[in-house]
Amino acid sequence: MKSDKERTRTMSEIKAIIQSAIKARNDARSRRVSVLKLLQSNNMESYFHVCCSHIINGADFADLAAEGIEVVMPAGLDQYDINLTSDGMGKSRDILLGYIPGEKLADTFVMLCQEEAVTNEINAMAKELRNMSLIELINGFLKMSIRDRKKYQNENGEELKQCYILEFLCRSYLWKCKKKVCEVSRDVYLRFKLRRVIKELMAETEV
Repeated sequence: MKSDKERTRTMSEIKAIIQSAIKARNDARSRRVSVLKLLQSNNMESYFHVCCSHIINGADFADLAAEGIEVVMPAGLDQYDINLTSDGMGKSRDILLGYIPGEKLADTFVMLCQEEAVTNEINAMAKELRNMSLIELINGFLKMSIRDRKKYQNENGEELKQCYILEFLCRSYLWKCKKKVCEVSRDVYLRFKLRRVIKELMAETEV
């Protein structure tokens, strides 16, 4: 990884994200910016609800995710938050400038772009493993462990071999069943809570 990217993510964090992407059988999510934390960093948290309401009403309500805007409910809390990708920050820039200095917004935007670049690299690697046939996966692992073992006798080589093993294990039927049950339970719960929050935000601006 490049030095600029390493400042945003430690190697242990990157390793954890790679493993998470393999287990999820899908792309990893890049880091988002919390609107609440952004406002708190400038002592503007008292304007949180108003700011969020303007962000929601200024976006395409039919597809907030495509706008880079996500209404979230942190685990264990009844308080909602809005997370933004770099696209979401771009679309909400004029609103955020009413609460946050332009320089701080610019720095945050650059950080998000760097994070997304790292995540794209991670997702490309995980996708390459998912697209391998079982034979290719086994042959690749044997090549690193036997034929080219000296080349991979280092920390990066060991971590790569662990990724191959994890990819192999995650193709099992039991793992797929466990993943499906967890996804269904989580989605039903979140849809119910987020629908209520978004309606309240839209109504707040209309009043």
